[in-house]
Amino acid sequence: MKIKFVPLSLALVVLILAGCSHRKPPAVPQTEPRDTTYTRQNESFDPLSIRDEDAMKLPDSRLKTSSGSSSGRTSEKSGRKTHEAAGFRVQLIATETEAEARNLEQSAMVDFTESVYLVFDPPNYKVRVGDCSSRPLANDLREKALRLGYNNAWVVQSRVIVPDR
Repeated sequence: MKIKFVPLSLALVVLILAGCSHRKPPAVPQTEPRDTTYTRQNESFDPLSIRDEDAMKLPDSRLKTSSGSSSGRTSEKSGRKTHEAAGFRVQLIATETEAEARNLEQSAMVDFTESVYLVFDPPNYKVRVGDCSSRPLANDLREKALRLGYNNAWVVQSRVIVPDR
């Protein structure tokens, strides 16, 4: 029995060693050298030269207003000049259904004395109320909205219309 086992184990060792033998890697075809010319980058930009006011500007929004006035024009209600500034509004709803947004917009126009805005920000329609220049004013308006039954009202940053001083 020992005699049969030795040749079998010897054959196994030979197969293992033959499988581990060193082979040359396949030849890699020579390619032409790469173009090593570089384009010089403009390094004159200094991020410290940006004024903070420029960085804090909100992007222009695509507003469809139900009431209120455009920036730089005279308000129809008060006859005063107005302009746009960074501020806050209270958002009552965000929905993909235009009819739902328009119905809520009509209800809000009855419930609020503040301006009501319908914003289309694809794919959502958003109904927003007010032109608040500060967060505390917007929080007070949100509390009013909650008392009136707009349970999902929240404060959002927005471009608002404020009177000139």
